[in-house]
Amino acid sequence: VVLQVRDRLCLVSDGLFRARNSRKEKFGEQRLDGLILKFGPMNSTAFVNMVVNEVDLFHEGAPQRDDLTLLTVRRFK
Repeated sequence: VVLQVRDRLCLVSDGLFRARNSRKEKFGEQRLDGLILKFGPMNSTAFVNMVVNEVDLFHEGAPQRDDLTLLTVRRFK
């Protein structure tokens, strides 16, 4: 994979997009893709914190059944 300047690469475990809320809805790949597109320009720490916060809000206190792993790399130059 060749990253261009300001590109972000995100590697996630399936537990992130399979996270469910109290209504048993999945967080989903589409919701995650939207967050990446919208907040991709943030610095990496803020980006990861924002995604984790969004998943936590989505959970609505439902039990976590899988790991939530997010690794991100952003090219600067």
